Amino acid sequence: MYTPLEAIWATILTVAPTPRRYPHPMPRDSIAGTVSDLASDTARLVQLEIELAQQEITALLWRNVIAIGLLVGAGILAVLGLIFIFDTIVEAVPVPHWITALVLAVIFIIVAVVLALVGRARLKFAPPVATIQSLKEDLEWVRQQIRPGTR
Repeated sequence: MYTPLEAIWATILTVAPTPRRYPHPMPRDSIAGTVSDLASDTARLVQLEIELAQQEITALLWRNVIAIGLLVGAGILAVLGLIFIFDTIVEAVPVPHWITALVLAVIFIIVAVVLALVGRARLKFAPPVATIQSLKEDLEWVRQQIRPGTR
């Protein structure tokens, strides 16, 4: 079974590439054929852009789910650390075993801080950069196809 990231890469690598016909000379094509080719190419382009956006958003979603999980773990350990600190305070007065509880509380707090820092560093709220760049390139390609004399 694949991890989420491996599944994304497997999907990307198994997409069958279509043969590119562009840039191609079109002087022998009729206007109807050119318009038909442009329409079919545009439909394929839109389909590929949607697939790219889905893959990129899925990868970003998994990254954020993992980061949120780390933050939840940090919160739980912080609560446990506070419980041990309170236990330490209670036990420190009458019994000398308070050092054990204090050491455990410090360890939980250190682990909680590390998890919180790693989770915060992994948390990413950003637009799908590759999809936006690809859309800009596609828009430029469409402009090139529409302009007369630039083919």
